[in-house]
Amino acid sequence: MRYQSYFNLKLFHNYYREKICPDFTLESTLACQHLLQGHRCLLKSSINGVQILVPLETPQQPLIPLDRSLTLTFLLRLNNPAFISFTQLDPRFQMGHSLYVFSNETLTASDSSEMASVVIQRSDLTKPAVTQSPIEARCAATLATLSPHQRQTVFGLVEIHNNGSLTADFSQSSEFKVTLAAKQQIWAYYLVVNKGTSAQTFSIQDKNKDKSAAISFETAIIASGDRIVTALQNRFPNSQSILLKSTNPVTCQQIGRPQLQLLKQDDAKPWISHLPNPPNQHGTQVINLLRDL
Repeated sequence: MRYQSYFNLKLFHNYYREKICPDFTLESTLACQHLLQGHRCLLKSSINGVQILVPLETPQQPLIPLDRSLTLTFLLRLNNPAFISFTQLDPRFQMGHSLYVFSNETLTASDSSEMASVVIQRSDLTKPAVTQSPIEARCAATLATLSPHQRQTVFGLVEIHNNGSLTADFSQSSEFKVTLAAKQQIWAYYLVVNKGTSAQTFSIQDKNKDKSAAISFETAIIASGDRIVTALQNRFPNSQSILLKSTNPVTCQQIGRPQLQLLKQDDAKPWISHLPNPPNQHGTQVINLLRDL
């Protein structure tokens, strides 16, 4: 029996250097497994996706024709807790209370591979069936087959509908991808210095050779009641803080930016040659300079 790749489903993330997203496991639902077995299809997993192979009767004809109403559903399980800290998620998404649903339902051509996403609130899945949207009803039916623990570990669902985005030419394979965006945030450096130090004493310069990718910083006014400054002053009563912020949001990336330098006015050499990058969680870094001044 000859098998042909029917479609590939891949996850990508621009946080990673190679763009391949290894943070999830794609797991076929029980209904999906039955559909695949009933059509004698094979599922192969990879580091960032799955591939479905279909048996062919002839080069253009599957052994068991696929029903036009067929939908294959996969569970998206998150394996990396740090994923939340570097990913630009929909503002409506709340971990444990929401579901991401990625689908090819709105794709109409086989050359359109980027899947659309929608955020579903889990609370909406308990509404009366007559008030649910079609996608909510499908999600509710899928989650109903899982145990309570399994439901809580599902980050989202991926649906592959048998529509025009799936190739009708079985000598070719359809390609579907989910592309996740890296979080963007303002980087903030709090410098702990001696009282009376001018705010213009220090500056940050990005020595990245690619000027278009360089990050620029400026001195920022510290808001009254700033919690970080309050905590620093409680810890170091004889200090003050200088705040330097990036002028634009910085995109999180897997590889750090070692070209950032902390410069001190009138000093020929950098005060810190490789400034540590702020954590992805909050984009804020404290630098204690009290011992150096």
